[in-house]
Amino acid sequence: MPWAMLTLSVLQGVFFLWFVPASEHVLHNISDSIWSYSAPKTLQIWRLFGYALIHAEVQHLLCNVSVEIALGVYLERSFGRFHTVLIFGLGAVTGAIVVGVFNNNDILIGASAGVCALLAAQASRQIWFISNYYITLCAVWWITVFLLTVLMSFSVQ
Repeated sequence: MPWAMLTLSVLQGVFFLWFVPASEHVLHNISDSIWSYSAPKTLQIWRLFGYALIHAEVQHLLCNVSVEIALGVYLERSFGRFHTVLIFGLGAVTGAIVVGVFNNNDILIGASAGVCALLAAQASRQIWFISNYYITLCAVWWITVFLLTVLMSFSVQ
């Protein structure tokens, strides 16, 4: 049973219920959260991954968790628990670094970067099956960086 991605999704739901007032369903004071990431707080290392555990709204949480479960469970069965969590974690850390380098005024929350990494891993897996070429870890990394860069360029306001 693929427990890692299910556990990660449940953990995100618990964090949402813990930090978001039940009557409002919206996280206020995002910048005050000990989990949100922003470039000036880079020395607080837990924020590089911790921001992926909190979400601003219930829709944000549901979208990320549904893709995590759909793709994560499948990838966990294919790649194994460790590699799937590693892909998600590297995607989250890469997203924080990209935002920190290119737009250091933003505050980052949500698992979207990790979800994009899972999407990139699934895309590389499909390309491998279609073309019968071996995609190296380096190729998966650059696909993830490219997708995160495109995602961040759309989120800049």
